[in-house]
Amino acid sequence: MSNRILNYLTKEILGTIDIMQVGFPFLRDKGTLNVGAPADIAILELREGNFSFIDNYENVRSGTQRLFPFETLLAGKRVPRA
Repeated sequence: MSNRILNYLTKEILGTIDIMQVGFPFLRDKGTLNVGAPADIAILELREGNFSFIDNYENVRSGTQRLFPFETLLAGKRVPRA
């Protein structure tokens, strides 16, 4: 995968996913870390390795980086992993 695509994934996508939900009326109080706001946070871990990714059309792409869930907080409380 080209460096341009990797840079796009790590900078552009991660830069927008925290605010994308505010476009939905039922999530108006989400998408902010302001004082007093509910702390709903997903912490992701970037791992290096060889990974395969399959899209909706079953096309397979390979990559050397992948995001994994590391920690989740809902209303400021840690969510135990299943």
